[in-house]
Amino acid sequence: MRGSIVVGLGALRGSPLRTALSTLGVVIGVGALVSVLAVGDGVERFARLQIERSTDLLILTVAPRTTRTVDGLQIRLAEYPVFTADDADALQTTLGTAATVYLGITGGVAARGPGDTVVRGVIVSGVGAVPRDLP
Repeated sequence: MRGSIVVGLGALRGSPLRTALSTLGVVIGVGALVSVLAVGDGVERFARLQIERSTDLLILTVAPRTTRTVDGLQIRLAEYPVFTADDADALQTTLGTAATVYLGITGGVAARGPGDTVVRGVIVSGVGAVPRDLP
């Protein structure tokens, strides 16, 4: 092994210009790689900060799971939780003034407009009254 090191050092001493240029190339390559990674991290951090500043959570929906997928087929569950006004009141009490809780229902129905012969699928949503303590 000692002989290999001596031969290698001899080859480096034999062509100093090639050694200097190779070393300079490695240094420039490592520097370029580090700078590109640093710029990428900076851009990512900046983008996350901008998204964090401009995005607020507006709506959070909690719904019971009414179906289950088995072997690619959706099966309706016989029993699932049904949220009541008492559940909404309890959640509102827990959250305090940080949020407003509404009780709603959403479902699909078939509808036909006046004079329309085509039946269309429509999603209908209903929301309970606004809590009394809001302006």
